[in-house]
Amino acid sequence: MAGGRHRLRTPHEAVWPRRWDANRRRQAEALDDQESAWLIVYGPWSRLFWAFAAWPAPSPVVVDARTADGLREEMRAAESLALTEGRS
Repeated sequence: MAGGRHRLRTPHEAVWPRRWDANRRRQAEALDDQESAWLIVYGPWSRLFWAFAAWPAPSPVVVDARTADGLREEMRAAESLALTEGRS
């Protein structure tokens, strides 16, 4: 049987936590502070920035992008679409 640290009766080995994509997380936090109408997070697994609209809507408004600037563009497009649909 192959060895490894996950094998039964293997001594405990300290593993130090890592904060993946710390710079992108900081970018998401800064954008979240600037955009009160949105909840903004960075997903290290998806490697995408996500924005969830914090205003009432008939269905959830969620946008994503690979960059913080791209996310801001998607947010503006979603806001414009919401305004347009609200007028019809």
